[in-house]
Amino acid sequence: MQVDELLARPFAHRGLHADGRPENSLAAFDAAVAAGFGIELDVRLSADGAPVVFHDADLARVCGVDARVSQLSVRELCALPLFGGAERIPTLVAAMHAIGGRTPVLVDLKAGIGQRTRLADAAAILLRAYPGPVGVVGVDPWLLGAMRRRAPRLLRGQTCGVETLSPRVSTPDFVTFNIDRLPASALQKVRRRFPAVAWTVRTADGYRFARDAADGVIVEGEAVALAARDIAEHRVFGDRSHRCHEETRAG
Repeated sequence: MQVDELLARPFAHRGLHADGRPENSLAAFDAAVAAGFGIELDVRLSADGAPVVFHDADLARVCGVDARVSQLSVRELCALPLFGGAERIPTLVAAMHAIGGRTPVLVDLKAGIGQRTRLADAAAILLRAYPGPVGVVGVDPWLLGAMRRRAPRLLRGQTCGVETLSPRVSTPDFVTFNIDRLPASALQKVRRRFPAVAWTVRTADGYRFARDAADGVIVEGEAVALAARDIAEHRVFGDRSHRCHEETRAG
């Protein structure tokens, strides 16, 4: 799969979550698929080495439990309700099975201390056999480099500040940046080499901003409505033809 194909539609940040559909839940993923969004989700390792879909390092905010994800087994984690509701923490296997290749997925890999190798092994085994459009992203260039060695066909996105990009280590296919850092002259230089994804875009102004400054977008909140309109109108996000034209003219 080409990177432009992976990034062509807006991604729902941690799924299309709202009341009754918590972030990083199967319900939020189903809603994103139904609305035509791609899905961005987060992955961490349980104490027994199973990849689970969860953003925070600790469980306090989402589950009200005074513990870290890495301290509990996958069985214990999957029994915990998200924000006190009916949804539970899903495993990565369950999430990818539920999505079932119906929409592009960005898997944000979050490794704790001493977990890099185990997370790379576990994620690569699952994702390299996944039948749908999928890429991995992360802040750790070493982890992305490990994913390249284990799953060389899997698209990789380096999450970073403009000044901290380490392409020699992570060899990314694209990069992701905080929307608050866009646009910048340094970013435009980076975009000559890599497509750039803006995250997390929450406002209408931010979405319009990202349309001009980035090649892909991860949304939630107010920006969802504008993204949904683009999806309904079959507008491809990240039309890079204007940038290619400008580079040709400059060259």
